[in-house]
Amino acid sequence: MIHGTASDADYFKDSVPLLSDSCKVISYDRNGCSRSIPFPEADFGIRGEMKDAAALLDLAGDRKLSVFALSAGALAALELALFYPERIKRLILYEPSFCISEESVNRLKRTEKEIGSLVSDGRTAAALLRFVDLIGGLDPESPPVSEKQQLANFDNFRFFLDHQLGHLPCGEEISARLEKLAVPCWIVCGTKDGEGLFYQASHEAAQLLGIRPAYVEGFHNYPKDHPQEFSDVIRSMLT
Repeated sequence: MIHGTASDADYFKDSVPLLSDSCKVISYDRNGCSRSIPFPEADFGIRGEMKDAAALLDLAGDRKLSVFALSAGALAALELALFYPERIKRLILYEPSFCISEESVNRLKRTEKEIGSLVSDGRTAAALLRFVDLIGGLDPESPPVSEKQQLANFDNFRFFLDHQLGHLPCGEEISARLEKLAVPCWIVCGTKDGEGLFYQASHEAAQLLGIRPAYVEGFHNYPKDHPQEFSDVIRSMLT
C-alpha cells in the first residue's frame, strides 16, 4: 500500500488490521516521509520511488502482489507494474494523479506555480491549504488527526515542496506509460470531490485504459476517513 503526498504509512493504520485477517499487508513510508529518513544521494523522482517499492517485493516471497496506491503514490505503483509485471497481480488506484489532458495538465502546472509562490513568500501553511483545494477539499466528518501526525504530515509536505513539486510526470509522459501497462488495473474515485483535479485525472486515465472507475461515497482521503468501508472495497477487488 503506497500513500500519497503529505502523508506516511500511518495513513493506513486503521485499515491494515482490517485487511490483515485475510491477506498479508505491506505498507511503508515513502522515501523522505516520516520514518524514511532521506539521504543526500537518494533519487526522489518516480524512478527512485519505484526502486524503493521494488525493494519490498521480496517480502512477499514468490507470490504476485496486488498493489494499492493513492494519489501521487500511484505514480510509483504504475512504474512498478511497468518494470515488474511478472510480480504484480493487479493495481488498485484511488484517484491517481495521472493528469493527461491539456486542461488537467494546465491546472496542475498553474497550481504548482501558485504553491511555489506561496512557499517563496514563507507561507507554507497557505500552500498546504491550496493543495487541499486542488484535491477537492477534506471530509468535514473526517476522524481527528493527532497533533503528532499533523506535524509529521506538515514536514512531509515540506519535503514534497523541496524535492518533488514541479517534477510530477503528466501529459504524454503518463499516457505513454499507461498505454504500456499490461497488468489489470482498477481505478476508484470518491463522489464528494468532483471538483478535485485528481478526480478528473482518474477519469482521463480510466478512459485511456478502456475501463470504468468504481465509485465510493467520500473525498480524496476516503481510505483514511472510512477504513472499514475502504477495507471492504479492497477485499472485494482481491477476489
